[in-house]
Amino acid sequence: MLRRADSRLGLFLGVCCVLGGVRAAGAQTAAQEPPAPQTVSAEQLKAAIDKLGDFDFDVRTGAARTVRRTAATQAVPALLQTVAEHGDGYVRYRALVVLTGFNDPRTQDAMRESRTSPNDRLRTVAYSFFEHHPDRAMIPDLVAALDQEQGEFVRPALVRALAAQGDDSRVRQVLLRDVNRGEDFFRGAVFCSIASVSSARLSPIFPSASAASSCRGPSSFATATSAS
Repeated sequence: MLRRADSRLGLFLGVCCVLGGVRAAGAQTAAQEPPAPQTVSAEQLKAAIDKLGDFDFDVRTGAARTVRRTAATQAVPALLQTVAEHGDGYVRYRALVVLTGFNDPRTQDAMRESRTSPNDRLRTVAYSFFEHHPDRAMIPDLVAALDQEQGEFVRPALVRALAAQGDDSRVRQVLLRDVNRGEDFFRGAVFCSIASVSSARLSPIFPSASAASSCRGPSSFATATSAS
């Protein structure tokens, strides 16, 4: 009986400690997050944006935190200008990423423009955006880009943006074509990018998608698709 009572007491104290820790962590998080967007001076906001590309991790994450906590009416125009005009390509890339967190309708226009940027990072962010925000009107542009895009890290994002609209016959046609043509590296990128799309989106493109979901390689995927 004494052992059982000691066990129950230990369990009770352990639960109290866990709950206390959770409450303390919650209080600390609440203290860190401002109750409402903050207003900063134009100089402070510009300084924070310029530091988005700083080599020091703590500096650039702190700068991103400052920008994200700034009121959208102030932050979004500054970020849009940075993406369009800043001299540092990495800062432009980071500004575009931060911009997506504001859910501003002008973000879509910035993404459309970034698709044609010579900056690989900007194009990757843009195509990733259209993967998660499919736009039927963008399909012709995305299909045309597939014939030109040579960036090894950009092309998979472009393919995923297309595959996200897999129920469109134009997309099905171009992805079936691309998985069986070109250099092995790019064919593999097409294959793995398509395989990473959820089965709900993928099944309209390739009925045998489950056979290729393990991303075995372009040749095995071609076999699976030809059998469908």
